[in-house]
Amino acid sequence: MSDSSNPRFQATGSLSADGTLTVTIRTVLENGVRSTVLRGAEAFQGILRHFGSAVRTIRGSWSYGNNLARFNELTAGGMSSEAAAAQTWTGQQAAAAGFTRVTIGSLEGTAGHYTNVQVTFSR
Repeated sequence: MSDSSNPRFQATGSLSADGTLTVTIRTVLENGVRSTVLRGAEAFQGILRHFGSAVRTIRGSWSYGNNLARFNELTAGGMSSEAAAAQTWTGQQAAAAGFTRVTIGSLEGTAGHYTNVQVTFSR
């Protein structure tokens, strides 16, 4: 899905052979401008519906945006990486769909100052 008024606003999902869903959603730019067409939660739910029961895990890869900012805010306050990931927007969307187990694949940086987070949500 994309916003025809600005191609930087998009929502995509791809499913690997092992059932790992990778979702990329961008509805807000760094300067605060929001898409007038795409809504994050609706896009996330639509992607999950599209792939249905074939989804075994949801992968997050954060190097910019709200998920990374929230993750850094929470880890700076002493929260564990797993608990912080669960409290991000993607973590909350995944949990609402039943994907409540959090596994951190890799972290670049230090608590509160991560630059890249790889996380998986599973049932």
